[in-house]
Amino acid sequence: MDELNINSVSLNRSSDLSILYLNVALATASIAFLLDDWAHRRFVYSRFMPSDVDFIDIGPDVEPEVAARKLRQHWKLGVEPISDMVELLEAKGARVFSITNESLCLHTFSGWRNEVPYIFCSNLDSAVNFRFTLAEQLGHLVLHRHTRPKHYKNVLHAVRAFASAFLMPESGMKSYEKPRYLYLDETYEFVQHWRVTGTVLIARLLKLRKITRSTYSLLLNQIKNTDQQYGCGELVPVRMQTETSLLWDEILQRLKKNGTPLWQVSNQVLVQEEEIVKLLLVDSLSK
Repeated sequence: MDELNINSVSLNRSSDLSILYLNVALATASIAFLLDDWAHRRFVYSRFMPSDVDFIDIGPDVEPEVAARKLRQHWKLGVEPISDMVELLEAKGARVFSITNESLCLHTFSGWRNEVPYIFCSNLDSAVNFRFTLAEQLGHLVLHRHTRPKHYKNVLHAVRAFASAFLMPESGMKSYEKPRYLYLDETYEFVQHWRVTGTVLIARLLKLRKITRSTYSLLLNQIKNTDQQYGCGELVPVRMQTETSLLWDEILQRLKKNGTPLWQVSNQVLVQEEEIVKLLLVDSLSK
């Protein structure tokens, strides 16, 4: 079985324990590969299986803002909010899996294998943070495809900037006024629209010079002191559910229709059933 390209593995962790985390990542990925390969052999001609990978190799020398804009243009996304990151990533050929790690030693990672992008993300995240983490890992995949980043802080800053720009494109925020005061209730409306946290939103507005530094500081202080109405210390979209895999939901429905229980899949791929359950981002399986 082909392994994940080690040079392309991106970990959102500092380098002090990078070897440990890299080993955990590769072990987790190896199980996902067995499952992914089985699914593509079984459903290779099914309409819901992605036939091609539609990613562009941007590289680390491009500014995150420019990279996010290029990818949005390539995917013809326009400037509106992205309704579902998992659905988008899978439609473009990426494989998205979950991490359930009780020790929390590994939060998220991504990498390339046989020209196919893979993203692994903790299912313990809140729905809004899960979405932003996916956007960060997308940044890793298009910015750091060939070389595993070594300078943790610079890389983390770059992928966070990419995620903010990808989820909240500058062109989509042109209707916002020039630097002015912004009320908390109004900020919350923007949070609902863009499906990000309040702190991420106001940082983006400050970056684009849509609000002043003093307004940013005031809003940040207000957000940290918000009551339960807004999520206790953060502005978050209400009634937002963690995004799930439409691809694997369809596969599981097909298996159920054909009378194939998950334990039979477990026997075929030689992976324990509970390990399969942990990897899949689907509502129909209890984690």
